[in-house]
Amino acid sequence: MKLKNIPNATLVRLLQLAKEVHSFIEPEECILSALTNVSDLLGTELGSIMLLDEKSKELLIRKATGFNGEIARNTRVKMGEGIAGWVAKTGKPLLIDDLSRSKRFKKYRKSDTKKYKTDSLLSVPLKIDNKVIGVLNVNNKKTKRIFTDKDLRVLTFISEHISLAIQNALMYEKIKRLADMKLDFISDVSHELKNPLAVIKDSMAVISEGLVGKVDNKKKHVLDIGMKNIDRLNRLLGSLLDLAKLETGKAAIKRSYFDIKELLNQSIDFIRSTAKSKGISIKLNFSMRYSKIWADWDRITQVVSNLLNNALKFTPKGGTITVQLKEKNKKAFVLVQDTGVGVRKQDLPKLFNKFERLDITKNKTKGTGLGLAICKEIIGLHKGRIWVESKFHKGTKFNILLPKDLRKEERA
Repeated sequence: MKLKNIPNATLVRLLQLAKEVHSFIEPEECILSALTNVSDLLGTELGSIMLLDEKSKELLIRKATGFNGEIARNTRVKMGEGIAGWVAKTGKPLLIDDLSRSKRFKKYRKSDTKKYKTDSLLSVPLKIDNKVIGVLNVNNKKTKRIFTDKDLRVLTFISEHISLAIQNALMYEKIKRLADMKLDFISDVSHELKNPLAVIKDSMAVISEGLVGKVDNKKKHVLDIGMKNIDRLNRLLGSLLDLAKLETGKAAIKRSYFDIKELLNQSIDFIRSTAKSKGISIKLNFSMRYSKIWADWDRITQVVSNLLNNALKFTPKGGTITVQLKEKNKKAFVLVQDTGVGVRKQDLPKLFNKFERLDITKNKTKGTGLGLAICKEIIGLHKGRIWVESKFHKGTKFNILLPKDLRKEERA
């Protein structure tokens, strides 16, 4: 909608208002910001934002200013009824300069609404793609003057931005609710499965160890395979729960100030003996002079260990794993590189997907398919970046860029 004959100062305030309401992702904060700013802009005594309940086809007040709290909580307006209901049903804005003289809404005349001072009002629909999602109402100017066509144009213009901001916030709320439901479901399933799995594994161990009778090597081998698969299923359940917590922001991040060189050295020490037994050499290149960062030690260790174990898994005998640490763009840059089987170019975008396991080795090394997805979430929580480069049959590079002090990133 184009605005004509509107002072520049008002246009500037409209742009600031639009920018502010779009900055909120929580519905209540977004709606309160919109209503407060509109009331200040037009100088009104009363205001409300009503949203349409799709099931009941009623308008409910989500936020109100100047109204009694009980009235705001209990007000329900059906489509087509009253002023807000008419605006919602027709999708048209409405200006009433004096409600006491309104012929269209006789029962809302001054005699009925005197204590609310609704002599002059504006009501505009909140629409997305011509679909009404609610109504924005303002009543009574503090100056006691009536609303004008200019006020209506201003409110109609800003209602388009408010509608979009509210819709985005409501979508975020819905996604967040679904994510919480998903986390609850995974938590319940994980809990329900882990207990019987533990009992089954213990029972199999008792049989395998010959405590209930002699077991030959063939049977013992079958039991061992079963117990290893139970362990794998337990790891999968743990990874699923961990990833769900990370995705919903429910994972605990315990930050501390530590030397990332020490973290890398400790992680490398865990794989040295395995690397040696496989004939794989490990090369280190730490050129970062001041290598302390503000991060979660355990979570970053989880990422590094996952990358090192992957490198170990996919690098053949005689290969090399290189770990590099340097400063890049005033951030900590970590590189984990191997001379393993590599990844095909077309498969690179899939690597950080959940349950993605690429068949790139003859023995099709098994995993949960969640490790790299978890790594990506952890680095994202640290306001960092992780990406991969690879050449098939030549090796893979995993790159991590981390802020040295996350506290500065959050204040920026």
